Amino acid sequence: MNYWLFVCFFYFGSVLPLVAQQERYMPRYSSTLHTVLKMEEVRIGRTDLINRYDSTFRLVDHLIDRAHKEISFSPGENSNAAAKLVLKNIHELLLDEGFIFNRSKGSFYESLTPIAPDSPEIPKYLGNLRPAERRAAAKRKPEAYYLADCDISVLLYMAIGELLQLPVTAVWLPKHMILRWELPDNNMLLVETQTGRISNSEVAYREKYRISLAEEVAYEYFKPLGPTELKGLYSMLFGIDKWMYPPCSDSVRGQLLDQALQLRPAMPFLQVMCINHWLITNDTARFNKASELAATLLKITPRHNYYQLVHAYAAIKTGKASEMVVQLEQELQANPANGAMVDMLGYAYLKTGQSEKACEFFSKAKVLGITAHAEKEIQSFIEKSCN
Repeated sequence: MNYWLFVCFFYFGSVLPLVAQQERYMPRYSSTLHTVLKMEEVRIGRTDLINRYDSTFRLVDHLIDRAHKEISFSPGENSNAAAKLVLKNIHELLLDEGFIFNRSKGSFYESLTPIAPDSPEIPKYLGNLRPAERRAAAKRKPEAYYLADCDISVLLYMAIGELLQLPVTAVWLPKHMILRWELPDNNMLLVETQTGRISNSEVAYREKYRISLAEEVAYEYFKPLGPTELKGLYSMLFGIDKWMYPPCSDSVRGQLLDQALQLRPAMPFLQVMCINHWLITNDTARFNKASELAATLLKITPRHNYYQLVHAYAAIKTGKASEMVVQLEQELQANPANGAMVDMLGYAYLKTGQSEKACEFFSKAKVLGITAHAEKEIQSFIEKSCN
């Protein structure tokens, strides 16, 4: 009896897990998009979703296979005309596969999950397209539809480009991403991957997004992002952006942040976003680093509300509450209706022991819409000491 129990435990405990692992689909390519999808898979950490990522990897592999068969490019023939033809063919291929270039869902997995053609969502998504794009999409009868925002569409172009050895990189802009094709003699094409439109001027983008020189330097706008940079960028986003993506555990978030910082140690925006994680670790060294970084960026982008709040919070946490009382009072003279700043001043007064002033500013912040507090210390103080 014991022998058969041992056999059963051995079989179900070792053999079946191996079989289950073998059943998982292994992507046949190692593109940037595959890597980013794997990052997201780890971040979500849910078995039911992880198993379903197989279909997503299959879709990306299928797109790359089709591009390999239907699109050809020779690096030695890199001309304006050749580039535009390849880019047009990629765009047509994605449209033919049912991609609707619109606002994406909450994750890459959801974006690359098929939507049935008879789904009630489809007319709504098609209706949001520009007239020409809507007409083009209506001519096709795909087996399924997929949503693709600027991130997904750029990464799809990149995945195809990495196989065909296209001279493409991503370009990051405020809340947007485009593709950059490198032409000989330092010329380039800038591609709106959602519409297929092509230009060769950064000036229009600077005007459209009102990007100052200081912001361009600080956030590295227009700097080409190759596979390494993109992996760092998405490691950071998947790790700490709780508003766009579901939260993961602090340990996983820390691992992703470490990976991102190794890839892009000098990227100011990445460092600023890392503050969101640092400020919940109760690590004095990281509070100091967050405060110093925010102060530096305030010199580049004065009166930036987020940097002001980060600098104040980190400084308060490292024993500089008295300094922040003075600074926040001055800031509020210019913007007295800033509820978050009023609330932060209340916190500064609380940490200096001025309870009445703290209650006064917490009450003002509540009137301005600040009703919830992540700091348990603040919430407990308001409940016990403020009427």
